[in-house]
Amino acid sequence: MIVCAQNSAITLPYTCSFEASESGEISNWVLNAGADGPNCNDQWMIGELEHNDGKQSLYISCDSGLTSTYGSKKNLVVAYRVFEFTERVTADITFDYKLYGEENTSMLYVGLVQERLDIPSNATNPALSVQLKNQLTHRFSQSINWQTYTIQNQSFAPNVRVKLIFVWENYNTDTTKNNPMSPCIDNIQMTKSNCKMPSNLQMESECGSFTATWDGTSDSYEFQYRKTGNQNWTTIKTTDKFMKVEDIEEGQWDMRVRGICNSDEGEMQSAYIALNAAVCFCADNHCNNYVDLYSEGVICQTGTVAGGFSTASNQTSTVVDFGPNNANSRHTVYWDRGQYDPRTGGKLKTIPDGELASVRLGNWLKGAEAERITYEYYVDPNTDVILLMKYAIVLEKPAPTHQAPAFEFKILDQNGNAISSCVEANFTPHDEYIEWNNYTPDFRSGFDEIVWKDWSSIGVDLRNYKGQTIKVQLTTQDCELTAHCGYAYFTLGCIDAGIKSTSCGDDINISLVAPDGFRYTWYHLDDDNKEVFDTNEKELQVPSNDTATYYCRIDYLDQLGCDFTLHTEVRPRVPFANFEYEWIPSDCKNQVKFTTKSEVLTRIDGQEVSNGEKVENHYWSINGEVVSELTTFVYDVDSMGETLNLNLSVGISDNQCMDDSVYQIVIPAIYSETVRIDTVLCDGDYLQTNFGAFFSDTVAVHTEKSKWCGCDSTTIVNLKIIRQEDVYVYDTVCSAEPYIYNGQELKESGEYEFRLYSGLGCDSVVILNLEMLQALEVSVEDVYRSVCADDSVLTIDYTHGERVPMEYSIIFDDFEKDNGFVDIENQQLNTSKKSLNIKIPKNCRPNSYKATIVFIDKESECSDIVVPIEFDVYYSISIMQAKFGNLITVFNSDNNGGYVFDETAYRWYKNGVLLENETKEYLYLPEGEKFNSEDCYYIELKRVDDGVTMPTCEICPDLNTSIEDLYFKNELSLTTSIALGENIQVFGVEKGNVNIYTIAGQLVSTHTISFENNSLASPIESGIYLLQIVTERESVVYKIRVK
Repeated sequence: MIVCAQNSAITLPYTCSFEASESGEISNWVLNAGADGPNCNDQWMIGELEHNDGKQSLYISCDSGLTSTYGSKKNLVVAYRVFEFTERVTADITFDYKLYGEENTSMLYVGLVQERLDIPSNATNPALSVQLKNQLTHRFSQSINWQTYTIQNQSFAPNVRVKLIFVWENYNTDTTKNNPMSPCIDNIQMTKSNCKMPSNLQMESECGSFTATWDGTSDSYEFQYRKTGNQNWTTIKTTDKFMKVEDIEEGQWDMRVRGICNSDEGEMQSAYIALNAAVCFCADNHCNNYVDLYSEGVICQTGTVAGGFSTASNQTSTVVDFGPNNANSRHTVYWDRGQYDPRTGGKLKTIPDGELASVRLGNWLKGAEAERITYEYYVDPNTDVILLMKYAIVLEKPAPTHQAPAFEFKILDQNGNAISSCVEANFTPHDEYIEWNNYTPDFRSGFDEIVWKDWSSIGVDLRNYKGQTIKVQLTTQDCELTAHCGYAYFTLGCIDAGIKSTSCGDDINISLVAPDGFRYTWYHLDDDNKEVFDTNEKELQVPSNDTATYYCRIDYLDQLGCDFTLHTEVRPRVPFANFEYEWIPSDCKNQVKFTTKSEVLTRIDGQEVSNGEKVENHYWSINGEVVSELTTFVYDVDSMGETLNLNLSVGISDNQCMDDSVYQIVIPAIYSETVRIDTVLCDGDYLQTNFGAFFSDTVAVHTEKSKWCGCDSTTIVNLKIIRQEDVYVYDTVCSAEPYIYNGQELKESGEYEFRLYSGLGCDSVVILNLEMLQALEVSVEDVYRSVCADDSVLTIDYTHGERVPMEYSIIFDDFEKDNGFVDIENQQLNTSKKSLNIKIPKNCRPNSYKATIVFIDKESECSDIVVPIEFDVYYSISIMQAKFGNLITVFNSDNNGGYVFDETAYRWYKNGVLLENETKEYLYLPEGEKFNSEDCYYIELKRVDDGVTMPTCEICPDLNTSIEDLYFKNELSLTTSIALGENIQVFGVEKGNVNIYTIAGQLVSTHTISFENNSLASPIESGIYLLQIVTERESVVYKIRVK
């Protein structure tokens, strides 16, 4: 189990795309939860094998991250993230997912449950209880392409910890399966529900463009699109609920849209709704629009099997299509690339590689059904093409003696005759020459053994049929006894009657590539000698400097003796980057449209000439940032104009050869012209404009649309009519500020009258009522301040002016707060004392500190008085001890509060003067000298842990308080004679410290006592000892005897 640091608190909006840059967020996820998690065959992992955006996602792997597939061992694997909110929240939650599981066999469960609900991983038993399944209400089994799922209006109570949990339940034990795609999770989003996410995102396409539509209630929208597989999104903002994108290529496209809402909290964004891998199919790019089953020249028929095969008499011309996933469909189109047929154990793709769609003819229902599709195709006399049909077959296999399901195709000339025997075939499960794949479904499925044929191709050279209309006829049938089914998938297209090259540049060798789905024989002719190459692969490597003509005989996989031949000459290829741009300002948007003119060049006799081939990849960069990977796109430019440094990089042969085109483009400005008319008129006058006359105070806006770039031309009228009447002005200011009105400086509160004359000759009387507030004046003497560590407060004196401050605050920085100081805010001042106290924390660490005192002006809006101060906290004299009338020592860390001092940095002072050569932790007075009440001492100490040097407070020991004079003070009672090993009892001390010395003055031990804790251990050797009791009020010494 991978358990990471759990930081549950989140704020909205929240996103997690499992990227390496989100390592902090990834650490909050628990993968393969529970003690049995590491033992599961399937494991939740975060990695780069799958992703819908960025480079990483969360997915299941059964082979330690080699593939994103699930295994054939039963297990239950759990991943989750705990989160909570500090306030009640209603949120929308979305995430992207894909997987290829099976209903009730391999399922993904998703739910929001309270943290206390434990769902551990299980390495052997994947069964979820009914109770748990009722809580994990979101379930998924099959979605080959990335889909976005939404949980809307989910309410969360404050401070309740909730799991977002993903549970993979795998019952699969079939080792013959193709281990299809495991569950993959990406782009988790949480947003507040009050900015509603758009819904019902749909797309319709036509050649060169698509239009996306959606429903929503937001103020505006952000629409993004990209070609599936690209990383970079193109972003467009709009207030409409549709977006038409033009100049696009045929293929699969991802798009997403989110709402933008204006609220009291500012601009808010909803989560994205996404449509992934939407197919833009352009019939103009195909010689045959085989996916339009309703177009002219396409005949779809249904019937029943009679006499071994369907006949014209029992057929009906109609399209039976309920969608590709519905078993009742008999003519239907598949658009989801990457989908697999479950009746082949998940091994047969429903759409072959390189194609956008396929047609399924027939279904897996057993009703002696028969289906047929016939396409008419006119062969263009101006082109040299090969008709290429790809097909795959799925047939249920009966006993050898029984009539069997079948698939048949024929290609007929304009007279209805087969073009050749090579382009008509009939397949049944009993055909032994066919390379069938076998799959035996679970007996509960109701199917017998399935035989299936992977995608194969046949090609028909149509150069001999130019100007003719040919027919492609395909037929499927079940067995006549209604016990076994049969169906097929197919695509139709055309390829150039030639061989492609995939190499480029200065490669030593060039790769020649024939069409996919056949057997191949390569050769070339040299002086009428035929040299056959020892390979049957579709790709042949030849020297780039070879000038020979190469031939490839292409044989059908399923029909012996059926072939056609293609040929080519060796030509090195290089990409050439080129583009054009067009400045297209419209709707007051400054935009420029870029379109590639890039192509592939072929080297012939040292010259590079166009061969009509397109480059494979485009990377458009503007000012150093990749902005698009499309062949054409529109770029938004600043309305004031902009200089664009454009770089177009193009590549072929998987970017083994690249070419750049760099260009600097200056885009001019567009602008919305605004004319302002600001004027003042006397009462009775009026303003005449070309769109009306104005007689009173007016703010008017008149807008006309520019015919040039769609920007508005706006005239703003701001008219003020001066009335001939008194104007009263009220103002309050602080006395510390000069107040000037109409050129006159005013120093006192009062009412002032001014007569004003405008340039228009209008006059008016202004009566100013002015209140001047006395500013708060407070001063604090700028002196050096210090306090002992055991003092409770530091007193700050201040003086004030005429006005008295009523409240104050004391604010500390983080350093001071870390050392125990606490802010004081809006406290009442005791104005009679003219002082305030800074509270010193208990056991304050000696150091230099800062504070800010704010004297608050409560009576007016004049400024508060802010006074910064600095002060030092010295060591308490309690860390020293004076004794014997001539000795002061510093306690060690056991008795001084835990401080360890640098033994090389002791410096003693007497009456503020440094005592040279006194560098020990003790100070002996010179021989013959004793303490007196006039001399005071302190020591500077340097701490080892942080290097800070601070002094102690001064100690002024008095000779009259020596140990000898205190022998017979008896205010405190204690046992003075005890046996060896007994405890000493001290009575009458509320709180204090006890020090035990030998009669010679050597410290034996130190103790802390109180009313409750008044027993202390006696010395371990017998003899006479001195026992010093130190309280807040006094220090007393007793003699004790240990017998």
